[in-house]
Amino acid sequence: MTAIPIVYVNQSFVDLFCYSREEVLGQNYFFLTGPDTNPEVERHIRAAMQADAPLTLEVSLRAKDGREVWTAQFVSPVHDEQGRVIQHFASFWDITRRVRAERRTRRLNEVLESRVRERTHELQTELDRRHALEGVLTESIREKDQLRSQRSVLLHEVNHRAKNSIAMAISMLRLQIRHRTIPWSRRRWKMPSNAWIISPAFTISSTGRAAMMCRRLIWQGT
Repeated sequence: MTAIPIVYVNQSFVDLFCYSREEVLGQNYFFLTGPDTNPEVERHIRAAMQADAPLTLEVSLRAKDGREVWTAQFVSPVHDEQGRVIQHFASFWDITRRVRAERRTRRLNEVLESRVRERTHELQTELDRRHALEGVLTESIREKDQLRSQRSVLLHEVNHRAKNSIAMAISMLRLQIRHRTIPWSRRRWKMPSNAWIISPAFTISSTGRAAMMCRRLIWQGT
């Protein structure tokens, strides 16, 4: 089956493909195929004809003016009285609008999916950035809390040592006051020039100003 000539076309076929009857009659059945036609179409049609079986498929064809025409083809064998196949009947249903609408829908879906992917990537990037910032803030807060804790410990230690020093100075001062009574005369006791005379009865030599301040604190507290 090398050639399948066309022996009849109706006016709808002429209007669809813009060929005159004279131009179509005698042509090979596959003369309407174009560069976008699936190469498997011819094989499927020939196989159906040889198997004496009907066939339905959607095919991209070319009109005389170069337009792409999508058709739903139905091919069926025609038998004579003895049941022999004498010809084949083919009908073409124009589905170009539907196919174009489906193409537009696919393109829109592709654009939409692309935008969704881009937006998802942007949101994921922003989410990762926020998570990283939250991590930095959390670490900063933790370090701040640690510094506050260390500061409290340091202040407690300084306060404790200061209290111990003051307590030691007060104890020394009390011992000096209790066991050393200094007369008024500096010459008699041969007091050093750096001695401080606090009253006619008391003096402080080597304890210095800190001891005197502690003594004043004791007097103010009692």
